[in-house]
Formats: sequence, C-alpha cells, structure tokens
Amino acid sequence: MLIGIFYWEGQRTAQNDRKPGLLMAKIFAFTDGKIADIRETQGKNRECSRPVCLFSIMNIQTLCISMAYGKMKISAINICLCICFLVPVLSSSSAGAREVIVSSVTGSAEEEGPNSDVLHAIADRLKVRLVLLQAPFKRRLVMMEEGEIDFMVGLLKSPEREGYIHFVEPAYKNRSDAVFFVPKNRADRITRYEDLYDLTIGTTIGARYFPRFDADEKIRKDPLPRGELNLKKLLLGRIDAVIFPEGAGIDLGYKLGISGRIEIAHFRFSRRKDVHIGISKNSTLCKELPQFEGLVRQMIVSGEIRQIYAAYYRLRGLPVPAM
Repeated sequence: MLIGIFYWEGQRTAQNDRKPGLLMAKIFAFTDGKIADIRETQGKNRECSRPVCLFSIMNIQTLCISMAYGKMKISAINICLCICFLVPVLSSSSAGAREVIVSSVTGSAEEEGPNSDVLHAIADRLKVRLVLLQAPFKRRLVMMEEGEIDFMVGLLKSPEREGYIHFVEPAYKNRSDAVFFVPKNRADRITRYEDLYDLTIGTTIGARYFPRFDADEKIRKDPLPRGELNLKKLLLGRIDAVIFPEGAGIDLGYKLGISGRIEIAHFRFSRRKDVHIGISKNSTLCKELPQFEGLVRQMIVSGEIRQIYAAYYRLRGLPVPAM
C-alpha cells in the first residue's frame, strides 16, 4: 500500500513565523507492517492549485481523501483521480521538470542588498520561479544542510561546509576591503594607517577586520553590539570613524537613510576573499547540477553578476564596493 501526505509548509521568517503557500508532499510504502519513506517530493518547491489532502491508495479502485482546512470527507474515487494527484508529485524530481527553486535572504530586498537581485537573475535564466525564505545567516546554513533551500549566494568555503554544499567555481567575488566611514567631506582625515592613532574608531563586538588593526592596542576602539549604533555615534560626533567591510557599511548606511551624510576615508585595507554561490547537496537541484552550474559559471565569467552588483549601487547613487 502507498500512503501519500500533502500539507502546506509556510515560509519561515527570522521570527520563525510561517506564511502559507508552499506544498509539501511525502510518499511512503507500507509493507510487512513497516513504513518506509520512498520519496520526499519536490512538492515543497512547487505551487499547487489543488486542495491540500491526505490520501491513501488502499487498492486499485479506492482513494481516501481527507481535506485540510475543512471538514473531514471520505469518498471512493476511481484510480484515475489518484494518478492526477500522484504522478505530478513523483515526476517533478524524476523528470527534471522544475518550476521553482528556493533560496533564503536575511530580510527584504532592500535589507539584503544586491544579493536578492542576483538570486532573481539566476532564477530568470533558469526560467523558474524563485521563492525566498527569510532567515538569519546561521539558520540559512542549517537550511542548506537539511536541503530546505536549494542554493545560496555569499558563501565562503570551509571543510565543514563542503560536506553539504557544492560550491560553484569560480568565485563571483574575490576581494573584501575593510574601510573607514567618516562624516561627509572628511575623507582625507584617514589617508594612511598611522592616522588612526589620533582617532576613536567604532567597531562591532566580535568582528574581525584585518590582522594589524585587530591586534593594535594603541588604537582607541569603541566596540558596540551593532553597526548602526556606531554610525549614529559617528553622526553625533562621539567617535571619529567606523570600520566596516565595504559592502556591509554601504548597505547599512543606505538602510538607515544616512548615505548622504557619511563617506569612505581614503585609506582602506584590501585582501583577497573568494565568495561563492553554493548548491545544497541535499537538494534535488543537484540532479540538474551540470545545467545549473554551467549557467551560473557563464554568468560569473561573463561579468554579468558583477554588473548586477554595480547596477544595484549606481541606481541608488551609492559607491560600488570592490569585488
């Protein structure tokens, strides 16, 4: 006997709330008094206009249906109706007819910056619909490990992550600069590293920027739990500069609406930092890995992804971070 279970899976938010809209489906085989999970379908990545139901194929003539969000209803239906429900679910992964891919971001498109634009561009090239779930970065890694989302951007390689993520080569970003934000028209206040000794620099608790700065106890540092608090103190004149990874600082200033009141000082620390797009090894997207990886690689090599990032910042009148 086959047992199939359909239910709605809401979109997770950072507050662990759920929004209805995604269909989950599992097919089980019941034999010898045991239940074996034989297919976790791609249904969680699909939209479905059919009623959500719990069904069991009792034999070749009957189908028991229990309607979710409504009164319990049981009726005998010809097996051809069962095929209408069952075949699309089973074929979604086996035939490779993908309609939706799932990724995750921290918050809204504006909060996420250009990453959201890159994710949508990849989905458009694949001709599928993109579903974006909202979650903090650490939670997104867990979702990748469990196969709850298909792919992510903004990933650094590590041996642990390579156990559950396939990293697309080459990296789409190769550079990460640590920069110092100062009040408008004060960019020349920091033109070399030694200028930092005369200033108070806002930092974020737990963050690491570059080895010389991190270890330098001669620099007056004012650590706070969140970057936005540092920027507010900067505008109040309580500190002289705030250090950030370039892209993160630009995005935060824009989010707070203070981009026109701050700027980046002339001195910066540049280092190589390879940032990748990755695919969950527990996602059914891995079955289409050559197609997906080939498309993303082409977007990277052609410079398309860099152009998406640059367009995001230029459209908003912001400086384009080094990539």
